[in-house]
Parts: sequence; structure tokens; C-alpha cells
Amino acid sequence: MSRHLVWLAAFACGASVAAHADETPRLIPARDVDVTYQALIGGKMVRERVRWLAADEIERIDVPGRAYMLIDHRNHRTDIVDAKTRSVIETVNPLAGEIADLKDAQFTRLGAERVAKHDCMAWKAALPGGVTRELCLTEEGVLLREKKDDQTVIEAVKVRFGQLSAKLFDIPLNYQATPNGNLIAIPPYGP
Repeated sequence: MSRHLVWLAAFACGASVAAHADETPRLIPARDVDVTYQALIGGKMVRERVRWLAADEIERIDVPGRAYMLIDHRNHRTDIVDAKTRSVIETVNPLAGEIADLKDAQFTRLGAERVAKHDCMAWKAALPGGVTRELCLTEEGVLLREKKDDQTVIEAVKVRFGQLSAKLFDIPLNYQATPNGNLIAIPPYGP
């Protein structure tokens, strides 16, 4: 699984444009949202759809023609669902999703921007080990763009807010559990 945020995406966005070492942007959307991204996956840009059931902190990542991934950030689960084989890989993951990567990051506010017709704040995230990322997040915690080494790895092209059906985030009851490794994991948010 990729090590870039959605991420898809932990907590309160300050109002000041000046950088403060103790500021942390919101990384999980505050309300349901459906985002279509251009994402760098396997060295090429592809369309990727990410939907958030905000109240339950569940993220669904769809890449056309492939299985989809459900990331339950609250319960630390990552499930890969394959409609073609009617199977699912269910995993308990204490570091579920990209957001876990950012829990120990130091954030620096860079300035306001506009992506996909929405305002966002650019942040530099310095992770342990010297890795840095640049994230542009809305005040509500929606990732609109991410850069790594000055290269855009994901950028929103369409953002739609509105209540989403919880059924989109359920694993179908008649799907069979598959031993881990029998499906190709979807690399969300970049290579």
C-alpha cells in the first residue's frame, strides 16, 4: 500500500496564515464527500474516486476496473473488496491508511490556494525520517492535492459534498474471505 495521504486526509485547522509549530490540519473530512482525483499510480496518472462516510471515519477508494478498498480509520481496518471474484481480504491494521503516516508529522502552514474550485490551505508535513510532503487541505479536512518532491501525486478534479449511503461502505454479505495476498492491493494516492 502506498505511503501518501488521502488521503485521502487529523484534527483542527487554525485560522491564522502564519506558521505555528503546534498547528495540525484536519485530515479526516468533517462531512460526507465524494472526490475524483487524478492520481499517480505505477508511474502514470489515472482517475481515482475517494468517498468518505465522515461520521464513521470510513474511506472508500475506487480505481476503475479494479477492486476497491475500504479503510476504517476509527477501527484500524483495511479491507480490499473484489466484485469480480466476489471476495474480500479483511485485515486488522493498526496503522490503517495514509492518515496514520501523518500522526507524528510536524506541520507548517504554507498559504492559501485553490484546487478544483475549492479553497484549501497548503501545508508542509515533515515526517519522522526526513520525508516531507506538501498537502493542500480544505478547512473541513478534504485533501485536494498532494506533492512529494515537488511532483503532484494526487490532485482533485471534482469535489461533491452531500450525504452518502452507508451501504457504499459495507462489505457485501455473500463475499468470501480470501487469504491475504491473493488480491492485488490498490495503491491509493500515488506510487
